[in-house]
Amino acid sequence: MNSKYDESGHTLTFFFTGHLDTLHCHPLEAEIHSAMDARTAQINAPLPKPLRVVFDVKDVTFICSFFFRICLSTVKKARKGNFWITNASPATTQLLKIAGMDEFMAAV
Repeated sequence: MNSKYDESGHTLTFFFTGHLDTLHCHPLEAEIHSAMDARTAQINAPLPKPLRVVFDVKDVTFICSFFFRICLSTVKKARKGNFWITNASPATTQLLKIAGMDEFMAAV
């Protein structure tokens, strides 16, 4: 997983690749939340602004239920309306719809 921060849009984008199985997802949650905390502290210092969080799943080939847990905990941390999933393949889109997470899908 790689991440990139866009200063102008206050957007933290995480780029996922390959299999997001339990083995690979387990350490990601803490890493994601740590990056969010660091960026939130930076942008809230002078003037409070919401941090947008984007999960780019373009290069993902497999998603397990643990990834859905990461999404939900990130939604809670980022607050509703500031979390998006983008570049999902048709198969990933179908899984997100089945899991009831299609409301977070967007072209960003």
